Amino acid sequence: MRDHHDAWPRIDAWLLSNAAHVAGLLRAPASPNDLARLAAALGRPIPPSIVDAYRAHDGAKGEHPTLFGAVRAPKDGRWARSMWWLPIDGAIGQLALLRDIGDWPEELLPIAADGGGNLIVVDVATGRVSAWDHEDWSTTALADDFGAWMTHLADDMDAKLVVAGSIDDDEDDAIMLLDAPPPSAATPLIAPDRAARVLLACLLERRLVAVAGEDVEGLIVQLHGALATKSPAQRRRRVIAVLEESASIDEIFATDDVLGVLVDELA
Repeated sequence: MRDHHDAWPRIDAWLLSNAAHVAGLLRAPASPNDLARLAAALGRPIPPSIVDAYRAHDGAKGEHPTLFGAVRAPKDGRWARSMWWLPIDGAIGQLALLRDIGDWPEELLPIAADGGGNLIVVDVATGRVSAWDHEDWSTTALADDFGAWMTHLADDMDAKLVVAGSIDDDEDDAIMLLDAPPPSAATPLIAPDRAARVLLACLLERRLVAVAGEDVEGLIVQLHGALATKSPAQRRRRVIAVLEESASIDEIFATDDVLGVLVDELA
């Protein structure tokens, strides 16, 4: 399993190369004094994974999802992807507000929020990361550990499963996850044909193709070979040819240009 401490250099390197504007929305590292203030406000030690995160960046500037836009999340917790990372001052202020409102659990540290009052919280006793609903104070588990969660994000970036933009448009202040399984305790193993499977999953999810049956393993093999083509132009042509000629594809609803964009993202 990867060392969680190497997640932040990998995340920052990917952002600078692929989503520089998002990188610019992350704040400078928090100081030791800032981290001490957060621990004092919480009244408990800060988990090492949260310390690592704030040593990398003191949250985000403004109300932008930045990193959380591309994190792994279960289906009932994907609304957490719209939240923004709170700087330490914001986390301290949010913590004070919640304690004033009611019987806030002492072990929960808010680290992200949205405009509706919902939060991403970390249980400092167990390390678990959850989405917190402001209406009924219920929580939805997102990950067992924040460091592992960020390592998964770095792994997905390296596997080209994260792209700049959003599902609705091409905003330059957002990143999104193309496809990923639910969070797990283990670092994911990336299969050689993962890109081919992700491409087909994206095509089906966006209703750009229709398959003729359930057996698509032969098509996966052909797409894997086509995606391995080094020349971008030839790679696009080969993938489109595979889709057009495969008996597993019943109909294609996308133009060659749309297909080409997806191929470039995943190759």
